[in-house]
Amino acid sequence: MYTYTYQSIAIQTDGKIIAVGYLPSTTSTTDYENFGVLRLNTNGAIDTTYGTNGFVNSVLFSETGGSNMIKIQSDDKIIVTGNYTSSTGASTTNTDFSTARYNINGTLDTTFGVNGYAITDFGSINGETSRTVEIQNDGKILVAGSAHYPNYDLAIVRYLSNSLLDTSFATNGKFTYNFGTTTIPFSNGLSSDEVSAIKINSLGKIILGATTNVNESSNNNSNFGFICLNSNGTLDTSFGNNGQKVVDFGGASYLDNLKITTDDKIIATGEHDYTVGTNQLTNIPLVKLLANGNFDTSFGNNGIVLTNRDATNTFDIVHDLSIQADGKIICFGATPNSTNTSADFLLIRFNIDGTIDSTFNTIGYKTVSFNSSSAVGYSFLIQNDGKIVCSGAINLTSSASGVGCLARLEIDNLSTNSFEKNKFYISPNPFSDSITISTKDINLSLVTIELYDISGRKISNFTTENTNNFNFSINSNLSKGNYFLKITDQQTTQTFKLIKE
Repeated sequence: MYTYTYQSIAIQTDGKIIAVGYLPSTTSTTDYENFGVLRLNTNGAIDTTYGTNGFVNSVLFSETGGSNMIKIQSDDKIIVTGNYTSSTGASTTNTDFSTARYNINGTLDTTFGVNGYAITDFGSINGETSRTVEIQNDGKILVAGSAHYPNYDLAIVRYLSNSLLDTSFATNGKFTYNFGTTTIPFSNGLSSDEVSAIKINSLGKIILGATTNVNESSNNNSNFGFICLNSNGTLDTSFGNNGQKVVDFGGASYLDNLKITTDDKIIATGEHDYTVGTNQLTNIPLVKLLANGNFDTSFGNNGIVLTNRDATNTFDIVHDLSIQADGKIICFGATPNSTNTSADFLLIRFNIDGTIDSTFNTIGYKTVSFNSSSAVGYSFLIQNDGKIVCSGAINLTSSASGVGCLARLEIDNLSTNSFEKNKFYISPNPFSDSITISTKDINLSLVTIELYDISGRKISNFTTENTNNFNFSINSNLSKGNYFLKITDQQTTQTFKLIKE
């Protein structure tokens, strides 16, 4: 049992690490009641200036899980989402969406919602479950999960930056959706659907990734499901099959996360359970869709990959993924250790065509062992210096309980090319309308500079030759917030996180 878990992490503009998860209930031995936020300094030490000795706890959240529960605003305020219930204990089904905003020092932002919390009731019979949050470029906040009617329907709400419902979105700020019918006994003929991830593409359209049992006849089977919403919250019927796309891997598949590439393609992953004879096996599912919801047939087997880290392993799961600037995909989760007696963290990298990248850690994957303790990885991030920060939980061997854990890894060939760290330098950051880029490389030739917003949309680009000090002008009308600057020459690529004042 994992008593403490860190299921989602984010990095502030100063490099400090925020980890969120759940703490044990004070009234139950099986439920989680409190929501916890931890801040670490860049060296991994607890930042005691944050909250109370580095921690912030909230009794207005209960367990939902997932690697997408936290987002950091451009001003470094923290948005987290979970569940709220007016009853004691997290097992109660009558829950509502609950989203909180914290100031930089860990106190609740009382200008947001009621005393820092925005609580939304969809009016469903058995309550709602919130699992994921995303922030738009205009500061509006999207929160999604499921509403129980009594089947699970997709549910999403959009708030203004002050937590008021955005009534220009869908119906008075709320949208619900069911994928369709099923013949599963006692299902009322409708599928059960639950969102795990929200992302926004370069056109401002909203992609929701979910787990659904639509078209299934057994409770043991489930699929990946996607829908696309226009920016006003209406269904984009040009996407997939009249606005939705269902991906059936066979067996039971659970979507945990998705990312959108710079050309608006969708990549999603999670867990795939299947049986061979009497054996229950698990492998890694990946799917890549075009922006219109059709399969990207250049990826895997007509858009689909099902694999384990190697031919000898039959149990791998992933909960999070990241897309590098070169299009390679890193997934993070758990895998059995060498003796099959416990589980380790797993990082595995795929090429752009879906094959395992054997140049990553020389074998295509990296495992992290916590001695004889069993570990599961939930969320990870790649820092600007290429180091990987991971979060999850380990089951202690000395007791029946477990603890949340974080680790930072340095993998020599994480980037596609070997390059001197800090080859390029930028200033100022934060910036207003221009950035100076310099390098110590006297042999520098052609350099391309590209500016992206947080959704991956390219805003501007610039090319220069035969200079080691140049100025990159940026549109003064650019909205305040976080951006990414990608600098590429013939040998190297570096990406910087920027703040527009």
